[in-house]
Amino acid sequence: MPGAAQELTSALIVNPYDRDEVAAALDRALSMPLAERIARHSAMLDVIRENDIHNWQARFVEDLQHISPRSEESRLRGKIATFPKLA
Repeated sequence: MPGAAQELTSALIVNPYDRDEVAAALDRALSMPLAERIARHSAMLDVIRENDIHNWQARFVEDLQHISPRSEESRLRGKIATFPKLA
């Protein structure tokens, strides 16, 4: 599960290319008790508030600071064609 699907665990996660799965999720959502809808919405709103753009940016920059620069040799390794020596 990429991105938002990992973070918004209270969401009804579906494959948008699977019509039957989308239809089943819509049916489930439309028949969901109000208390459950409110609880799910509240949980997802908490995640969104916690992970706003400012927090995301701070984590992103912090992650970048932990990346060590690669040497030119390691950067190019696997990208340079090599040929067997001729006799």
